[in-house]
Amino acid sequence: MHAFVSEARTVLTPAVLRTLKILDSLARRGPTRLSELAREFDLPKSNVHRLLQSLMEEGFAQQDDTGRYEASMKVHELGALVANRNPVKRAATPFVQQLHQATGETVALAVLVDSDILYVERVLSLTPLRATLREGWRVPAAFTAAGKVILAHHATGLELLDTIISTVPEAAGLDRAAMIDEFECIRDQGFAVSRSGWTRGINSVAAAIADHTGGPVGALALIAPAERLSEEQVPEAALKVLNACARVNDLLSAR
Repeated sequence: MHAFVSEARTVLTPAVLRTLKILDSLARRGPTRLSELAREFDLPKSNVHRLLQSLMEEGFAQQDDTGRYEASMKVHELGALVANRNPVKRAATPFVQQLHQATGETVALAVLVDSDILYVERVLSLTPLRATLREGWRVPAAFTAAGKVILAHHATGLELLDTIISTVPEAAGLDRAAMIDEFECIRDQGFAVSRSGWTRGINSVAAAIADHTGGPVGALALIAPAERLSEEQVPEAALKVLNACARVNDLLSAR
């Protein structure tokens, strides 16, 4: 009996992992053709089709009018349920709104996932020229103010930086020594700045949200076009972000 169960797990586990990876790809890429998924995962089309059918039967995937596959709203629903139970998001969301109202700019809450930051809440600027981002967007942490301020305070920040440099093609030109110096500066001043980091022409200022141990559990970021968040405007923006984070930290420590 035990041998049978062990053998079944050996057979089933790769299929489950492939199915989850396909779902992850659909959620990130949007509508995708069967042939594209087969190339991405180096699998026969018949295998990918079978896994997609399983996802569709359970309501996690669907086909559009062109026959391409995409993640369904059920995936969004599950993600929203998980995110809304996150204590950091519950505590920070009112201050995301307040910081947006005080500045008129895009404000976001980000958390660390692996070596990326994940935006779990955001309010967009109402101006025509603005920084746009969507909830659920992931970006390598070293390219954003939110990511850098988390890495600077994280116990394994340097290891995560090394992971980014070694695995993200866009990070090949990052100067590790310069990043380490920047992390020290971030810890001294309490906030991070990104200038055209991941998106050209977009600057951001961010400060960390800490748990009861002082470790970073997220970051609030103010994100704006470079002409509205220039070098001269950074100190005032940083003060507003720091004040908002301090209030979130007080709320978290009281729970």
